[in-house]
Amino acid sequence: MEMNGDPQAQRARRSPRPDTGWGKLWGHVRLYFVAGLVVLAPLTITLVILRFAFFFLDERVGGFVKRLTGLDVPGVGILATAVLILLIGVVTTNVLGARVVQALEAVVLRAPLVNTIYLTVKQVSDLVFKPDGVAFKRAVLIQYPRPGVYSLGFVTGSARRLDPNNPDDEYLIVFVPTSPTPATGFMTVVPTRDVLPLEMSVEEGVKTVVSMGVLMPPRFSAPGPASDDPPRG
Repeated sequence: MEMNGDPQAQRARRSPRPDTGWGKLWGHVRLYFVAGLVVLAPLTITLVILRFAFFFLDERVGGFVKRLTGLDVPGVGILATAVLILLIGVVTTNVLGARVVQALEAVVLRAPLVNTIYLTVKQVSDLVFKPDGVAFKRAVLIQYPRPGVYSLGFVTGSARRLDPNNPDDEYLIVFVPTSPTPATGFMTVVPTRDVLPLEMSVEEGVKTVVSMGVLMPPRFSAPGPASDDPPRG
């Protein structure tokens, strides 16, 4: 009978190896499951939202169209909504329509609480649907809120002669939005030499902020997947 007095060797023989066949199989199953979830989750959420919007609009607007015309056609509510949005766009792009919209906005902005909700929604919609029209000139990086930490911002203007001791220094006014609601943020005045230009459009920058970095343009993504494991010494 073979005797082995080494307790460490005995424990090593009794303890299961972490890289057994079952461990590898479970690792592959978990990897494939997460990969499938990443693909299906956004598709499922998109379909659920579209389904809700379809039935909501078709029931509300379609019911109105049915009472008005007697037509009961599935999807007529969606079609009527699209036509209504198109007509509103046509009206508001001319001078008379723009004045009507401004008059309605003036009334809304006088109402307490309603004006706050309206302005927030309007700013977010302007940022998402027409980011080039909200005075954002270009996307940049600045060191904010402390040196060594970079924040994505948008140049809104320039300034000079702010420092009496250095009247020739030039500055950029950079708006640093909060994520995921870029309608709010911080205005910063940064020396031009400290602003890092980005080869990123304003629209791409807004999408990056709204998505909390998930929709970062692929050309800026780091090669290889990120790892949550701490560095080993």
